[in-house]
Amino acid sequence: MKAVAALGLIALGLKAGASPNDCSAIGFEQAFPAIEKEAVAVCFLYTKTPPDYEGQKSRNPDGIAVYSVAAAATPTNIYDLPYAGTVSEINEVFVWEGMGGEQLVFVLYSFVTPTPWDAIGDIYGVAVVRIDGESAIQDAKLTRFFGFGGDLISSDGQLSFVYPYKDKAALQKVIRSELFRAVSLSEPAMGRVLERAALFDGEAEPDRHAPTEMYLVAGDRVSVVDSTEGWQDFLLGGEEYSQVA
Repeated sequence: MKAVAALGLIALGLKAGASPNDCSAIGFEQAFPAIEKEAVAVCFLYTKTPPDYEGQKSRNPDGIAVYSVAAAATPTNIYDLPYAGTVSEINEVFVWEGMGGEQLVFVLYSFVTPTPWDAIGDIYGVAVVRIDGESAIQDAKLTRFFGFGGDLISSDGQLSFVYPYKDKAALQKVIRSELFRAVSLSEPAMGRVLERAALFDGEAEPDRHAPTEMYLVAGDRVSVVDSTEGWQDFLLGGEEYSQVA
């Protein structure tokens, strides 16, 4: 059985090679200052979008791409930030040492919510780039951990979901957590439900419009096996569920 629980809490080089000018030499305007390491630079550049994007004849705002630039290699586009045809920006970039001593670049971005979307305020997300010798690569697993999303309200006007990673402090807090460590190492983390949580139907993603009569109660023990966008997949009594942090 798979269900979704809305839960308040669970306890759980470029030295000889690249400089910011090298990023500019790729041909696009910089969206954020580059991160430079011993043999590689991570560049954040605006990219031109096709004038007929999604059938629109007028030109939409540029997207943002992440490039790996090294002295002995061709600049490589390693990740395109999610694009919704609205204005995007990078809010924060910082470097953190990973579990194995490698360097991880965390990119916090946001974009204006498209009109058809039901989120309130902007959409936020986090991309993670791993420095690997003389190149940088996107870390797909950790990027998925953060995902992207916005705050949602229910039909009665109540706040039903809050995307949890909107600033550097929130990112650093979860990076230090047992949950992040568990996902990074692909190891389950034990947790305990702190307050009653309603369950919703859902498969790969929760369906917030499909509540069930089931719920979890404070004290339930869980084994968290995965997480994305603040939602966690966990095991309870041999059954698989998801919940929001």
